[in-house]
Amino acid sequence: AGATKDSSEAGRKQFARHEWAQKAAYLLGCTLEELSSAIFKQQPKGSLQRSTSFRQGPEEAGLADGSGPKISALECLEALTSGLYSELFTLLICLLNRALKSSQRSLCSMMIVDTPGLQNPEMAGQSRGATFEELCHNYAQERLQGLFHEHSFVQELERYKEEN
Repeated sequence: AGATKDSSEAGRKQFARHEWAQKAAYLLGCTLEELSSAIFKQQPKGSLQRSTSFRQGPEEAGLADGSGPKISALECLEALTSGLYSELFTLLICLLNRALKSSQRSLCSMMIVDTPGLQNPEMAGQSRGATFEELCHNYAQERLQGLFHEHSFVQELERYKEEN
């Protein structure tokens, strides 16, 4: 549905495409007004801050003057989608665990790794270099990708060669 600021003096945060936002609200089982309020309404002081994928220092976040974090409309929407994804992933894991649950001891296991992919500040429209945290995240992502390739392709090919 996208997000944007209203062009009026107030600069109110709102959805860029109301028809898509209406469909999202329908699928979530709420009204468009409730969805807009949950995403864009300013949180009272002392409440939990929204989680976004952007890391900011206190000055960049607007905390230096005590006014609270300056969160863009797009960051608000990204926080919602991140939270929904997290909830769906947790639900998937619970359903898989329930389906695999057995009264007998088992030697089988399943590993599910959920990584968001490589992080590149330039792709997010930022003109800064990558932080140490992003470097570590990207390194772990590369290692996991290599492990997946090794187990999915290389070891399977070796096993096929041994069987012939």
